[in-house]
Order: sequence, then structure tokens, then C-alpha cells
Amino acid sequence: MNHEPDFKCILVGHKIPADSVSKVVCSALQYIEEFRASLLVGLKRHFRFKSAEGLLSKASLRILDFACDASLSRPASPLNLWSTIHHDIKHRGVVKFSAAAHLQLRRMHRSLLRLTARGASCDQLLRWLLLPAIQHTSNMLKHRLDRVALTVLEVALELWLALTASPQARMIRHSHNPTSVILQGELKSQAAAVWQFITNRQVEAPDEFASLQTHRVQLAVARRQLAFVEHMAEVGAVDESAAEALHERAEHRLYRLESRGPHWSAPSLVDIVRRQPCFADQGDAMLLWLRAYADLKSYMPGQCIVPRKRSSPPGIFIVLRGLVKVDVLLGSLPETHYVGVGGSVGFISSTLRSDVKSITLKSAYAQVKGP
Repeated sequence: MNHEPDFKCILVGHKIPADSVSKVVCSALQYIEEFRASLLVGLKRHFRFKSAEGLLSKASLRILDFACDASLSRPASPLNLWSTIHHDIKHRGVVKFSAAAHLQLRRMHRSLLRLTARGASCDQLLRWLLLPAIQHTSNMLKHRLDRVALTVLEVALELWLALTASPQARMIRHSHNPTSVILQGELKSQAAAVWQFITNRQVEAPDEFASLQTHRVQLAVARRQLAFVEHMAEVGAVDESAAEALHERAEHRLYRLESRGPHWSAPSLVDIVRRQPCFADQGDAMLLWLRAYADLKSYMPGQCIVPRKRSSPPGIFIVLRGLVKVDVLLGSLPETHYVGVGGSVGFISSTLRSDVKSITLKSAYAQVKGP
């Protein structure tokens, strides 16, 4: 994507000859590569400082370092950090394979439950042999995908903070030369794209976002405790032995937080189904039947889930992963809602076998890929 430099703010109220404007443009384009490379080097230094402070995991640091290095190898091109990160994670073979394998294992689990529902002895033996291995492998893949999702959100938050509030970004924002004007536009464009992703993740999985923020608060509190203990020891408020014990405990807690990192696990399929109002009071037998006979489908971003024109109720769709855009009519007023993990679509119309006059489900589209 090409960004044309905007020099209107420089030329307003001044009559500058055409040859002078051309010289300004040439001068800005001459130094833009050097300024862009300096900005990227400064961002790399900023990320390493955050990692040293324990606010950035090693995996996230590697991803951000790679994005900066990729942009440094193309200094003549506009900043494209977020696209590089998104492409690196999305098209990484292990992640794509893990997601596809996890969905297939869930479908195999459903097929085994359908077979054993008939009660045949051979089917029961097949379930006894295969089900534990399928569940164990599925849980391992789920844990890996949860770690990747948390890492991506951490990378997005740190990148957005660097693009908007880092010393390098503030220096460029407060400068008004032609080269800085170009870089300001690139930073704003990147920050807008990253913020859109963060907003989607916050709607899709608010618990994941909260766990990351909680981890940051815990780190800040642990550092303040360590600094307070050191200050009390310096002024002689506690004796040397007590200060050493308190210092050791505070350092140990800080080390555990930094080494463990933020912790989050996506809710299981059973937990998501139990959250639905219609299944909250159902027993294990009903949940087992639902797992056996409900369909597991995967939708690409933009793919239609509930069409506008339909001859029957759409059925109940429960979101396991991803984000769904739902268009409804409240009376005659159209409204748009977004449904994340654990949300459902089509519950009222499917239960009553028809749309309610005051609330009409028009359509639903997948925003972020997920089953």
C-alpha cells in the first residue's frame, strides 16, 4: 500500500513556488528511509526493555523482533508491522495444522458418541479404546492454541502501545517536518489496524483480555512490593535479617509471575453449552446427547451463517471460537450486535418456531474464523 505524503499543513497560508515544493518533497523522500530505519531500531529497543521488565514474554518478543527486522529489510516500503505479524502467525504451519486437527478430533469424538449411543458391545469397545486417546490429543492441541491466542493478544497490545505511546512514537508525533508527517500517517494506520483486532478479541473472549491485564497488574504490584522492601531496609525500618527474608519472598513472587506469564484457557465445549439458558439445568445425559448429535461447523470470515431469506427457523448456533456479526430488527429499527465465545444465535426464533414480531433475526455472518 502506497502512502502519498501530505504537505498541506506545511503549505497552508504560504505561496511557495512549484520548484520549492518539489525540493521539499524530494528532501522528505530522501531521508524517509533513514528516519524509518531509526524508528524501527528504536521500537526494537523499546520491546527489549519491556521484556527485561517482565512485561513482554520471550515468545512475543521474538514475534515483534521478527516484524521489525522484516520492515528493516525494506526501508523504502511503508511500515507494515501488523500485516507481517498477522501473516507470520496465521500461515505458520504448526498453528494451521493444530487448529484443523483439533476440529477433526472433536468431530471424531462426536462420531464415537453417536456410535456408542446404540449400545452395541463392539461400539462400546471401540469407544473404550479410542476415546481416551482422542480426548488427550484434543486437550493438548487446545492448550497449544490457547497459548498462541494469548501470545497474539499480548503482541497486539504491546505493538499498539508502542505505536501510540512509546518515546519513539511521541517524538515523531511532536515533530512537524515533512518526513515526520509521512511517518505519523504510517503509525496511525498501523495503530488503527491493531486496535480493530484488539477490540474483536475483547468482544470474542473477554476473559482472555482480562487475564492479560490482570497479569500486568500483578507484575506492577510485585515490583512495588520489592521496591518498598528495599526502601524500608535502607532507612532502617526493619532489621537486616527480616529485610532479607522479605526481599527473598518478593523476588520469588516476581520471578514466578515473570516465568509463568499470563494464564488463560478457552472454555471447554461442555462449559460453553452449560452457560446457555436452555441447557443450564440439564443433566449430563442431555449434554452427552448434544455433543453426539449437534453439528460442528467452521466458517470463514464473511461467510453467511443465517441467511436473510429462509423458509424455516435457523436453528440454534452456539459460538465456540471466533466472532459473529448478528443483524436484528427491534420493531422497525435495525441493530447490529456481535456475539463472541459462548454466545448463541437463533435461540428465540428456533424455540418458538417463528420470529417474534418485536425482535426479528435478519442475518448472521462470521467475522473471525472459528467453529
